[in-house]
Amino acid sequence: MDFIVSIISSASVSSLLAIAVVWLSRNWLSERLKRSIEHEYAQKLVAHKSILKAENDVALERLRASISQNQSIQSVATSTFTAINIASHDRKIKAVCLTLILLLNTIFKYILTTDDTIYTHE
Repeated sequence: MDFIVSIISSASVSSLLAIAVVWLSRNWLSERLKRSIEHEYAQKLVAHKSILKAENDVALERLRASISQNQSIQSVATSTFTAINIASHDRKIKAVCLTLILLLNTIFKYILTTDDTIYTHE
């Protein structure tokens, strides 16, 4: 009977030890697997962030270049428009001055012809 009790007790202890080893191994492997996956995803995340930052920097530089180009085009267009507007105003002023000169010339001719007529009647 002692033999059976010793076999049962040693089987119980062996079973408990085996269960403890299996449980610890499972937890250890599970934790190691979690850490491995976390590390792998952390590396992929860092690589993805760097790619996104590089693409963002390129897009930002393109946008800045486009804004600069648009500003230079707008500046040239504004200066051209101003120059054309000034030339147009100059032409209008010249036309008004010429019209005034012709009008004054007509008035003076009328005055002179009227004066000549008055002097001829007297």
